[in-house]
Amino acid sequence: MACAGGVDCEDLSWRRHPGATELCDGLLQDCDLTLDEGCDRFCDQPSLFTQGKTLDMEGLPVTFETNVVLMGEGPLLVSKHRVDLRVWQVFARAFDRDGVPLGPKTRVADPDMDEQPSPQLGAAGDRALAVWEEWDIDFVNKPVLLKARLLDRLGKPMGPVLGLLATYRDPLGESAWASAPPVWNGEEFAVFWSDSAGKLLMTRVRADGTLFDPPTVLVTSDVDGDGSEKFICEFEALWTGEHYLVAVNVQEDCSSAPKPDMRLLKVSREGQLLPPGRGSLGWMRCDTATHQPGLRAGGGRVAG
Repeated sequence: MACAGGVDCEDLSWRRHPGATELCDGLLQDCDLTLDEGCDRFCDQPSLFTQGKTLDMEGLPVTFETNVVLMGEGPLLVSKHRVDLRVWQVFARAFDRDGVPLGPKTRVADPDMDEQPSPQLGAAGDRALAVWEEWDIDFVNKPVLLKARLLDRLGKPMGPVLGLLATYRDPLGESAWASAPPVWNGEEFAVFWSDSAGKLLMTRVRADGTLFDPPTVLVTSDVDGDGSEKFICEFEALWTGEHYLVAVNVQEDCSSAPKPDMRLLKVSREGQLLPPGRGSLGWMRCDTATHQPGLRAGGGRVAG
């Protein structure tokens, strides 16, 4: 985006444009492709890159369960906020790379629902998919909803709220499902989630925010195929360029102290299980001392 007669190097940032004063801050202000000219960041600004930056949500108190992704202009944040004594809801706000807001906060979810915890966010170029859990605070015999909504790079909704799942809370009030941040494969999103019965499922969402077919069940609570019931307590997924790789922590009881039992699962774009390397269809076991799954991709390799 540029005004007539100029070439802008940073859309939506009014502080970085041709003719701006170059600052000693590790950012390009004047668009001349020479970064921090005439200064030594380590001498002139020795603590600049170790100082924290508050991402303000316009006065909403007590931020819990925050998720952030990096868009073209800077971070896009979704987080759960208390709007009164009993009501928590999910909002989004975009910032530039200096942490300056690019616009006001936006309510992502249904304002009539009281509890909207566990917001997750997955980025895809100029848009992101937000996923969250939603229920009425008087939850006895009322459905818990797993919902999603497509957002633009400023955190503004690009379509209606999607209802991915309706289920019920158990008598102890424990969450009936868990989800990981949505994964973008270059054409569509995949939302991986588990239910209270111990199944791992996958829901596909198109780039325009519409749903594909109903969710695919990847794994049941009989994860080892020997009749013993186990639960998928924590998981994380990424797209390798050929298939999804899902890291999963499997436990007999998610509420007890976890014992490390990490597994890896290969899943096709369509939601089909793939053989783990040379072995038969099923899990790839991981020797690990941690119960928190994590995946990182880089340089053509994946680290767990």
